[in-house]
Amino acid sequence: MYTINKKLKGQLTVFIFVYYSLHCKLYIGGIMSGVQSSMLMEYRDIDLAWTAGFIDGEGCLHIMKQKYKLASTGEIKYTHTVRLHIVQNNLEVLEHIRDTLGIHANIHKIKRSIETNRQCYTLNYNSSHAYKAIKLIEPYLVRKRPEARAILDFWKLGKLEMRTGRKPLPTEIWDIREWWYRKLQRMK
Repeated sequence: MYTINKKLKGQLTVFIFVYYSLHCKLYIGGIMSGVQSSMLMEYRDIDLAWTAGFIDGEGCLHIMKQKYKLASTGEIKYTHTVRLHIVQNNLEVLEHIRDTLGIHANIHKIKRSIETNRQCYTLNYNSSHAYKAIKLIEPYLVRKRPEARAILDFWKLGKLEMRTGRKPLPTEIWDIREWWYRKLQRMK
């Protein structure tokens, strides 16, 4: 069992202890009562910054145009959605990213081929889950920050939370969404 000696070790010891405890997913109740909430926030900030750095290097942020067929008429229609995905051969890293963000996402195995020696996995955030994840990591991104900002603007200006039911999307909203879709393609 770990004990915290604040007089001898100071805040660094507490921070390391908290970091280790949270990483190991230990529930230590009363021992943590003396830990300041600001230190827990520092831990969260560090994990979010690490996650953003990983996504900067290995992730993909994009606006996806989806095709669907109307069941009643068979007419082909399109809609836009936001997507964030990461492909990685280390399942634990993807699980850590999902846990850090605290947003529901699926992790899928990618079918192995002759060219791949290791099993790869993909972590996928779609629609509102992708929007929430991007909004969370945007302050920490470097390389992909312009793309993240474009996606956040696309979500707000394109009114992706708007539901029209059976009515078609207003032309002005469609044009805004299409403009951001093309803009993000040019940024790649």
